[in-house]
Amino acid sequence: MARVQFARALELVPGSIDARDEYAECLHRGMAWREAVEQLDMLIAANPKKNAEYKARKAENLLLLGEQNQAFELLNEVRPLLEKNPSYWLNLGHDLRVVGRSDESVEAYRTCLALDTAFGAAWGGACQSQDLSVFGHGYRDHACDAQPQRSRQCQPGSAGVCRGSGS
Repeated sequence: MARVQFARALELVPGSIDARDEYAECLHRGMAWREAVEQLDMLIAANPKKNAEYKARKAENLLLLGEQNQAFELLNEVRPLLEKNPSYWLNLGHDLRVVGRSDESVEAYRTCLALDTAFGAAWGGACQSQDLSVFGHGYRDHACDAQPQRSRQCQPGSAGVCRGSGS
């Protein structure tokens, strides 16, 4: 239903960046990844200020389409612009874990937690990677079900690249 509503909104106001952004997210959630990539390409062309965030989101959709090389090229391209953003590292960790690059995913989660230890989803990702020992600083003592109390749960659209607590 939301997908139809956003499509209709874009027919009425094709230049609405906010509507296109929400539509791309709706397509992603509905597993219409190719269509989400198309919408994100339009957003990249229309809103240069948020290109890094849009490209990171596009990379996620490309990864889900099996286009790993292109996805990781985009993620590496935007890294300098998003390297202080814990959401970037969280999502990179998820993406690396999905393609079986466990050691690299642990490093991404570690970077996320170094930027903000309250990113609960990074704890979950580390647990799924099953190697908390690499985190040091007592992180190993945190059981997978005992994440920090201030755990942040990402909301759609927050920081542009935050996808939530799992992928």
